[in-house]
Amino acid sequence: MRPASIPRRPLCAALCVALAGIAHAESPTLPAPPTTAAPTTAAPTTTAAPVAPQALPAAPGAATGSLESPEVQLRYELVAPREGQQGRVLLQGEVEAGPTRLRTQVRIAPGTQDQPVGGVDASWDVPAPGPLGRMVLGDGYTGGAGWSPAARMTGVRLGRPVALREPLRADSVPVGVPAFSGAHPSAGWEGRWRAEARRLLPAPDGPSAPMPGDAQPLAVGATDYELQLGRLREGWDTTDRRYGQGFGAAAYRAGVLRGLTAEARAEWTPTQSAQGFELLQQLGGDTALQAVSAQSSAVEGTGQRWGIGLVSPGDRLRWRLSYAAADREFRSPIGGAEAREGVRLDTRLQLTRRASAEASVARRMAWDAVAPESTLALGSQLELTQQVHMRMDLSRRVGVDPAWRAGVSVSLPFE
Repeated sequence: MRPASIPRRPLCAALCVALAGIAHAESPTLPAPPTTAAPTTAAPTTTAAPVAPQALPAAPGAATGSLESPEVQLRYELVAPREGQQGRVLLQGEVEAGPTRLRTQVRIAPGTQDQPVGGVDASWDVPAPGPLGRMVLGDGYTGGAGWSPAARMTGVRLGRPVALREPLRADSVPVGVPAFSGAHPSAGWEGRWRAEARRLLPAPDGPSAPMPGDAQPLAVGATDYELQLGRLREGWDTTDRRYGQGFGAAAYRAGVLRGLTAEARAEWTPTQSAQGFELLQQLGGDTALQAVSAQSSAVEGTGQRWGIGLVSPGDRLRWRLSYAAADREFRSPIGGAEAREGVRLDTRLQLTRRASAEASVARRMAWDAVAPESTLALGSQLELTQQVHMRMDLSRRVGVDPAWRAGVSVSLPFE
């Protein structure tokens, strides 16, 4: 017997969430997260999931919640207008019924007679027949690879489940940005992706979004693939949704030998293309060696990029050493030009259950730069209580544009 408060069909559930969100949006005060539903005699009661302890601070004025049954899971979030959104409220919803998932985002302008709904984005993730794996229709992501960054796109995606990747780079440490913001020891890109996650997922009980991770090995003989066709885009949670040029990508990955995984990938747009390969060798334990090489063709000419990295994502000590270089003419269809070369080391040590320390050092040489740029970042995080976290950071940059910054931040729940 189903809980009475859960609609029988995912689309009906999504519609109910949207209507509820519109009703909330018309109120000048955002509601609190849902609480326990009143019991009934006709059906079992349904309890909205409480806001869980979180590492990411919730967005101010965000109301989140979830409803679950054995067959349907529904998560929603209502976000207050932000700067530059002209009073619009963003309603995010996610309905998951077995292997099928529907994600929607609706922009609502309460009291606006001209255009009360400013835009609707939807992503339909369903199992595909036979060897096709999974199919994603609508707004989603390009997976990325060891030499190509992930990005937003609208179109169709077939193959393996979405797993965001960030290319093997040796970027300088952003001054003022913590060396590690999450579980993966890579300072620059992890900070950027967690900023993206704050926009998509201000609280754990809201709609989910893929988080970036390291390359994963395949067993010997195992294979997977992905095929993507659509248009690049930006502005997932803003009123300004910008669509770019057409984009396509195809990748094939296989477990070649014990501990060795190889992947070939090609990407293209109407004006440029690139193709490359990536090798991932498990060295024992959690340590892995990663090597990438790619070649691009664009109006600027033909160029190459390459890199090698060593990563050990252990439970107590995590570290990553990477080196990357590229020709001046190399252009990724998504990421654009690359630096001439660079090297970077990231480390993180879990001191106690509630305290950790990080350090990152990088040295990069950009094209046409008169001198290399070196950066150093130190940081620590302390969990004061289950919901209160404190960070202390110090970063220093020397070279063409020297700078330094120190800061202390405290994350508090808004409930």
